[in-house]
Amino acid sequence: MDQPFASLHLTGRFVCVIGSGGKTTLLWYLSSRLDDTVILTTSTQIFPFPDIPLVDSGTEDTPENRKRIIHEIRSSLAISRVVNVGQLLPSGK
Repeated sequence: MDQPFASLHLTGRFVCVIGSGGKTTLLWYLSSRLDDTVILTTSTQIFPFPDIPLVDSGTEDTPENRKRIIHEIRSSLAISRVVNVGQLLPSGK
């Protein structure tokens, strides 16, 4: 891991970012510095990172849609170490 992570003591496989400001910037920073595969997702509205593939999750919670999402995530990770997963809204977020 990059030096900035030494003080964070990141030991798990998941990192959760919460707070009232700077989450998007921190997510981009962390994902650009980690050496491993990163899947970015959020419960809030953020603009997708332009240089990171977006897997549009859609709105349907069906077995077929879950299979499609998993397939698209795997395909995206074959070309990029970092992937956004979420539903693209009309606002672009």
